[in-house]
Amino acid sequence: MRVVLLPAATFEMGSPEDADEPDALAEPDEAPATHVTLAPFFLSKFELTQGQWRRAMRGRNPSYRRPGRDPGVTEAFPVEHATWDAAALALARLGLAL
Repeated sequence: MRVVLLPAATFEMGSPEDADEPDALAEPDEAPATHVTLAPFFLSKFELTQGQWRRAMRGRNPSYRRPGRDPGVTEAFPVEHATWDAAALALARLGLAL
């Protein structure tokens, strides 16, 4: 796996209540906009592959499309259809966290 360091940053999150043209897609709980500051953190540069997942989870692959079942799909394909809990467990086994 490759991770990259994202520097600390402050950004505005949410939808401003007093905008001249409010966002028609904004949900009511997305206002008011607030400033959020994040500490620096590492983020994976690439998706977790099915092979990495299989090794971390001892063979259990939650992906709908997987090697041996779907033509052309290899263990290099990203894992998908994983629950949050399963993803947290797999990453913990790799020394990472969501």
